Amino acid sequence: MGNKHYKSVKTALYGLLDFIGLNAWSRRRNRHRIRVFALHGVGSYSGDHDWVPIRPQHDVADLERMLTDLCRNYRFISIGDATAIMNGNAPAIDNAAVLTFDDGYLNNFTQALPVLRKLKVPGVFYIATGMVETREPFWFDRLDFVLQAAAKEGAEVELAGKTFHFDKSDRESIRDTFSQLRFHCKRNYPDDREFAQALGDVATTLEHKTGVSLAAILEGDEWACVVSRDDVQRYSRDDLVTFGGHTVSHLRLSCSSEEDIARELHQSKQSIEAWTGRPCLDFSYPNGDYDDASVAAVKSGGYQSAVTSDIGMESVGSDPCRIKRLNLPVEFTNVELRGRASGLEEAVMSLMARLKGRRH
Repeated sequence: MGNKHYKSVKTALYGLLDFIGLNAWSRRRNRHRIRVFALHGVGSYSGDHDWVPIRPQHDVADLERMLTDLCRNYRFISIGDATAIMNGNAPAIDNAAVLTFDDGYLNNFTQALPVLRKLKVPGVFYIATGMVETREPFWFDRLDFVLQAAAKEGAEVELAGKTFHFDKSDRESIRDTFSQLRFHCKRNYPDDREFAQALGDVATTLEHKTGVSLAAILEGDEWACVVSRDDVQRYSRDDLVTFGGHTVSHLRLSCSSEEDIARELHQSKQSIEAWTGRPCLDFSYPNGDYDDASVAAVKSGGYQSAVTSDIGMESVGSDPCRIKRLNLPVEFTNVELRGRASGLEEAVMSLMARLKGRRH
């Protein structure tokens, strides 16, 4: 079954389940659970662009559509309120939801925040403080940009004994090859600093070959530019905005030394508190990577909550430093969104897995 056909079947199925009331039933059943939604960049795809990232960002119009639909049935609360509920320090709120943004892109504020203000939805914005200070792009955006330029010439990339060919004719092909490159690098460079350095070296080589770099156009770039210290200070005054830590260098904690983890947790927390004048109590594990040791480090570092990329919802008694989240895919229709938010999708997937298990 092709992707488009599967998408049509899935949308029709969830539309039917919504029509007969199963979404409403699942929402009532899961009303005491907290849904934490995960986003990254938010931009506008209208008009002409010098480049568009391979990693998709939400179009601001689609974000408003999704949040408007969610606001009909869910009450968005702050990450602090959600943490208090999980710890048993505040009463549960029916159909509570939290909105999170990772990385600290400027477009979270220029594009997404006006939508949040319109709908009165609070958000927590996790920022990597090193990029704020150095004004350099994230390595994944830097490599994305130069790979697209190099693909126009049929670029080949050699890394750890393997060659990857990038074909300009198909963005899907570039995306798949980029994913394979990252996976190969992770297998060969388990330490996160070595991993980032290896891909940084690839980017440097391609920048020299093509004569272009994301760093040269970063300030003002609508996709990859991150907030500045002045931005953080200004937006921290907004009652809908909470800033959280995301390390200094987007360090994957489960792939790093104890010394690096402790230093980055402390320095990023210290910087955010200096810029905002408020305690920084919330954290997001870069790339969603975490283990027991990194959870312990986050707690001892003074953070009261931390979000992962694990899929699910939370409730009273959940560990606030292992918070599961629900992605909001850019291509989601409203009925798919309702199925995910209500917990119906979770139930359907669980049922299908049990039926598949019985057949085998």
